[in-house]
Amino acid sequence: MSDLFKSAFEYFSGPTNGQSDNSFVGQIVEISNVKLRIKRVIAEGGFAVVFAAQDINAGKDYALKRLLAADEEAKNNIMKEITSFIDKAQTTHGQSEFLLVTDLCPGGSLVEILQARTTALDADTITRIFYQTCKAVSHLHSQDPPIIHRDLKIENLLISGDSIKLCDFGSATVDIFRPDLSWSANQHSTLEENMARFTTPMYRAPEMVDTWNNYYVGAPVDIWALGCILYMLCYMKHPFEDSAKLRIINANYTLPADPRYSCFHDIIKGCLQANPEQRLTISGVLERIAAIAESNGYNLRAPLVFQHKISEPDSNYLDGNCNNGVKAPPPRPAPPPQESTRQLMPQRPAPPPQRPSVPPPQQKQPDVKQSGLFSSLKGGAGSFLKNLKDTSTKVMATMQQSIARTDLDINYITSRIIVMPFPSEGFESTYKTNHIEDVRLFLDSRHPNFKYSVYNLSRKPYHAKFGQARIVDCSFAYPEHFKAPLLNSLYQLCEDIFQYLAGDSRNTVVIHCT
Repeated sequence: MSDLFKSAFEYFSGPTNGQSDNSFVGQIVEISNVKLRIKRVIAEGGFAVVFAAQDINAGKDYALKRLLAADEEAKNNIMKEITSFIDKAQTTHGQSEFLLVTDLCPGGSLVEILQARTTALDADTITRIFYQTCKAVSHLHSQDPPIIHRDLKIENLLISGDSIKLCDFGSATVDIFRPDLSWSANQHSTLEENMARFTTPMYRAPEMVDTWNNYYVGAPVDIWALGCILYMLCYMKHPFEDSAKLRIINANYTLPADPRYSCFHDIIKGCLQANPEQRLTISGVLERIAAIAESNGYNLRAPLVFQHKISEPDSNYLDGNCNNGVKAPPPRPAPPPQESTRQLMPQRPAPPPQRPSVPPPQQKQPDVKQSGLFSSLKGGAGSFLKNLKDTSTKVMATMQQSIARTDLDINYITSRIIVMPFPSEGFESTYKTNHIEDVRLFLDSRHPNFKYSVYNLSRKPYHAKFGQARIVDCSFAYPEHFKAPLLNSLYQLCEDIFQYLAGDSRNTVVIHCT
């Protein structure tokens, strides 16, 4: 029954006759003196539709992405990567409309190639794929000012003929952020929210996940993502699949013991450095790839040939600038065998004779209209289910980001004063956040060399070891039978905190409350 329902779901969510109905299909648009005829729909989402278009004069095929901006912020983000648009006053839907024309990539995406395989690619193919990807990133970083992609991932590598093309420049920027000790907590929070909005969690560099380390956020974030891509090409899995903040901040990953890809280990390690200033540059990555190719006899300029080509597009490419071919309609569910149905149906008694009734008028509608009605039902269900899927995906992404931001209940009052609940231990850790080990790892990674002092105001003892950090037991501030601390004791605590902070500009105070 579950298979039958799944098959029916796929049938109704599939486009009618192999493509979605869209009034834009068949029209002719002119962009930069080039007339394009809209041929078919490639893919569609909540705020964008991608079409296959053909130059009327040259006959060349392109991918045309039609975007709608619901508000001014969305419009400004789109305007960073597009110049031709129709103002909302000239549209019937009341939203600004944008048209983006790029190359058509009918070969599918690289991630589809990997998903269709049971074993990893050979080292020769990986070298050429990674080399072409790095050349694209090198072109971006060589601009003045350098362009930072910020969302490099396997899904944004598309296959065009026998080469790889990089897409999705919606997150690209030329802005470089340099947080320092003068930054307020609000500035740090705003920057982290900005990074979460325009990036993919498992590909985020440590300086994007945790801005309190005061590492600058610039071109090295692309180098970190390249390290994740190379790791995934070699081992068919992501080094940070769970997107765990602590593992990313500490660059905590494991290299599998596979000798076939040991030649790439130095590049992976050089890219996945927690400190962006210690990472390889894109020039350094290209030099090491060239050395691997030379020592192993790989031809970096040889065409890429994949045994499994895919023309079915993925909805993820609505966020990109290149797109795939037309999606084939899903198979319709096969009707259940009649014999098995008869065997499962119990014998029912014959129904009583019915009263004579007036015979209904004969149906004069042809079968064509009946099929047309079913097709319209199918198309409507497809649009509904497609929108439902898109909305669910967005909600899940938002929830994942929210969970990732709130895995530890820690608040920075200033850049050097932290307030948090008393860490949980033992049975408490099963239903409370802030396990003492997680808190210790967090503080050690953000404030290395134990440059923090813990002030325990909760009157609870620590049963587990809290590292080698300085710990101040503040139970003396609470006299017996009194719930509130004495004013004189609070003054002594404040004086001790002030002296500790004044001793070193890197010192930080952690206050544990009840």
